[in-house]
Amino acid sequence: MQILLGEEVVKLGALVVEGYREGWAKALQQKRNAINFKDMISSDAAGKLPDNNVGEALSRLPGVSLSIDNGEGHYVSIRGTDPNLNTVTMNGAPMAASPDLGRDGRSAPMDLLDASLISQVEVIKTLTPDMDGTSLGGTINILTPSGFDHQGRFIAGGIQYGQNLGDNKPISSADIAYTNVYPLSEGKLGVALTSNYSKRNTRRDRLYNIWGGNESNPVLTEPRLDHYVSVREKYGTAVNLDFRSDNGTRVYAQAFYNHFDEQFDNNEQLYGTRGTITQLSSTKISAEKIRVDMRMISSHRKSDVTNLVFGGSKVKGDYTIDGEVSYSMADDRQDYHNFSFRTGDVVYPGGYTLDYGSSLPVFDVTNYVAGLNPPVRQVRGDKIKNTDDILTASGNVQRNFNNWFGGKTGFLKIGVKYSNRDRDNNRNVGLYNAAGMFLSDFDPSIGTPNPASLYDGHYVEGNTIDPAASRASFNSLLSQGKLQYNKSGSLSNGGEDTFKVVEKIWAAYLMASVDITPQLTVLGGFRYEHTKAPLQGPLFSTDPNTGDPVVTNQKVTFDYGEFLPNLQVRYQISKATQFRAAITKTFGRPAYNDQVPSGEFDKDGGELTIGNPQLKPFESLNYDASIEHYFESGGAVSLAAFYKKIDNPIYTYSNVDTNVTYAGIFFPVFTTSTKENGDSASLSGVELSGKIPFSAFMSGFADGFGVDVNATFMDSSVTVFSRPGEDLRLFESPKRVFNAGLFYDKYGFSARIAYNYKSDSLNSIGADPYRDRYNSPHFTWDAQVGYRISENFSAFINWQNITDEKVDIYTASSPDRIFQSYWFGSNIRAGIRFRF
Repeated sequence: MQILLGEEVVKLGALVVEGYREGWAKALQQKRNAINFKDMISSDAAGKLPDNNVGEALSRLPGVSLSIDNGEGHYVSIRGTDPNLNTVTMNGAPMAASPDLGRDGRSAPMDLLDASLISQVEVIKTLTPDMDGTSLGGTINILTPSGFDHQGRFIAGGIQYGQNLGDNKPISSADIAYTNVYPLSEGKLGVALTSNYSKRNTRRDRLYNIWGGNESNPVLTEPRLDHYVSVREKYGTAVNLDFRSDNGTRVYAQAFYNHFDEQFDNNEQLYGTRGTITQLSSTKISAEKIRVDMRMISSHRKSDVTNLVFGGSKVKGDYTIDGEVSYSMADDRQDYHNFSFRTGDVVYPGGYTLDYGSSLPVFDVTNYVAGLNPPVRQVRGDKIKNTDDILTASGNVQRNFNNWFGGKTGFLKIGVKYSNRDRDNNRNVGLYNAAGMFLSDFDPSIGTPNPASLYDGHYVEGNTIDPAASRASFNSLLSQGKLQYNKSGSLSNGGEDTFKVVEKIWAAYLMASVDITPQLTVLGGFRYEHTKAPLQGPLFSTDPNTGDPVVTNQKVTFDYGEFLPNLQVRYQISKATQFRAAITKTFGRPAYNDQVPSGEFDKDGGELTIGNPQLKPFESLNYDASIEHYFESGGAVSLAAFYKKIDNPIYTYSNVDTNVTYAGIFFPVFTTSTKENGDSASLSGVELSGKIPFSAFMSGFADGFGVDVNATFMDSSVTVFSRPGEDLRLFESPKRVFNAGLFYDKYGFSARIAYNYKSDSLNSIGADPYRDRYNSPHFTWDAQVGYRISENFSAFINWQNITDEKVDIYTASSPDRIFQSYWFGSNIRAGIRFRF
C-alpha cells in the first residue's frame, strides 16, 4: 500500500507490532484530505498500545477523554460533552447501544467492543449534512476490516496471556483476521473475516463515604467498602463482502457480531454512625452506636450486539447513486440478586471512632464485623431484559461537475434517510421479605470469618458473604415458599428501569462542494430531521383507601423537527499547510430514561425519581477553526479551536421538602428528583497536536524515535434554575486533557511509553455547593515492548496502568474529602503475533 504525503511516497506494509509511523501516515493522509474536522486511529496504532477496547484506543486522540469502569475504558467523551450526546456508527450505519440496566440513555459502552475487530476508528468533530445531526461532541465511526485493506491475501492474528496484579488472576485473548481480493470476470470481490476471544478477571475495590454536616464543618457519617470481582468473556466476528465491478457498480454486505458475558459479585459493607456523636477534633468523631449493613450483589449479564448492512452504488458518468439498508440490534439480559442484611443500632464497645483527617478515613471494625450474623433486611432476584433495535434505510444522489460556476469543479449531493429505533427496557423486580431469617440462612459458612484485604491493603472487611451459597439458598428458600413476595416494593423499584420508546426519524439534506480556487474548497448545505417518538412507562402509587400498590401506564409523544445549516471551508496555505473553518448546527436528543414519564419510589429513603416528558432536545451552534502542517517524513502538527453555544442543557433538579405524606406514608424529609432544561451553556477549547518522527531531522539509530503528543484546554459554563446566580461547569467536562507518547521503531525492535491525563470535572450538583461532586484528576502510564522474531512472527509485552492509579470522586468542600474512590490494579500481558 502507498500513501502520498507531500512529495514522498510512504509504503505501508502489513505490520502489526512494527511500523507505528506507517499507521500515522494512513490516518494523517485521510485527515488531510477531509473537508471536515476529524481524527482517526488505525488498528495498527491501537495494537501498539496496551488498549483493551475501542474506547481506550480513542482516548489517545486530541479532545477525547474516557471514563473508567472495572479497570476498562467505558464511555467516551468528545470535547467535554456528555457521552450520551455522541453518535456511534459502524461502517457509517447506526449502531444500537447496550447500556447496563438501560440507565445510561443513548450512551454506547466501548468496553463491549474489542479493538482487534476493527481496522480504524474515526472521531468526526464537525458533521457534514449527509451525516446524522445528533452529535454535540462528535460521531465515533467504527470501521471493520475490508478485503481491499491489503494487497492480495493477508492473514494475521495473535495470542496473549497475562494477569491483573490486583488479584493475580489471568487475562487471555486470541484473534485472527483474513482478507483477500478475488478477481472475477466483471470485477473484484474483497473478502474480510475477523474473529476474537478474550477472558478477563477483574477486581474493583471501592471506598464510598457519606458526608453530613455543612461546608464549614463536614462530618463523615458512614464509610462503605465494596469488594467487586468479575469474570468477563468477549467473543465476536466481523464479515465484509465487497464486490467492485469494472463498470462502476459496487455491492457490499457487512455483518458484525459481538458477545459479552460477565459474572460479577460484590461484597458491600456499610458502617453507619448512630446514637450520640462526640466531636473529638475537627476531623475526628466517636459514635456511641454503630449500624452495619452487609450486602451481596450478584449478577450474571449477557449482552449481544449485531450489525447487518447491505448496500450498493452505481457510477454513471457524472452521477453516483447509492443506497443502503442496515439493521442493528443490542440485547442485554441480567439475572440480578441483592441480598441485604442489617443489624440494629448497637452500642459499640469504647465508641465507634472515625478519623477523616486524610483522604482515606481511618477506622477499624474488622473484629466486630467478623462475629456478626445480622437479620435479613430484604432479598431480591430480578430479571432484566433490555433491547435496542434500529432499522435504517437511506439513498443519495451525487452529481459531479468539472465546469461549474465558470469552470470550477465540485459536486451537488442530495439524500433522504428513515430510521426506526425501538428501545424496550424491562426490569421484573422480585423483592422478598424473609421474616425471622439471618445471614447464616443464606450463607452457612458465615460463622467462619473470611476477611478480605481491600483497597491495596488500606482496609479489611472482617467477613465476606459467599455469592454462590447465597444464590443457591435463595433459590431453595423460594422454592420452599419461605420467602414472602413484597408486591408494593417490587413494583415501586422497577419503574425507573422499565419503559418503551419507538423513535421514528425522517431526514433529508442538500449539500454542495465547490473548489473556488485550487487552494480553496467550500462545502455548504443543510439537513432537516423530524422526530416522532411515543414513549410509555409505569408510574407507581398507592391506593389511599386500600393501601394496595397501583401502577399507571403513562404515555406521551414527542414530535419535533430540527433545521441544521452547515458551512465548512478548507484553504491550502502552502503545499504542506492548510487552514479549516466551520459553522455548523447540531442537536442532541434527551436520554430515554430522562424523558420517559415513569417514576421510582424509594419508601425507605423517602425519595421519588420521575422522568420529565417536557424535556427539549439540546441545540448547539458550533464554531471551529484549525491550522495544520504536514511533514514529508509522515508527521504533522496542528492547532484547533472550537466554541459551542448550547441551548436547553439538561441537568438534575432535586427538591427537598419536610413533613410530607406520599403514598399514604409520612416522611419528615422527602426528596423529589427529576431532569430539567437549563437556560443555556457554552463550551470552548483549544486542541494542540503533534506527531513527529525524529527521522525528520535525525539519521542513524536516533531516527527510529518519535513522539505523539496532544493537549486540549477547555472551558465551559452552564446556568441552571435551581442554582441562581452561579456559573457552573458542564457535567463530565474536564478543563485539560493531555496525551504524550514516546516510541522507537527500528531494527525489528519496537518500544513505546504513553501517558494520559484528564483534569477534574463536575460529576453532579446538589442543593448547594457543599453537595456537589467532582471527578478527581486522573492519569495513567502504559508501556509496550515488541520484537520482530522473523518476517512472520513477533513478540510483545505490555503493562497497563503502571503506577496503579485510582479513580476518585470528591465533595466540593475539598479534593481530599473523598466521596467515592475506586482501585483496580494494573495489568501485564505478553503475547505472540503472526502475519502471512
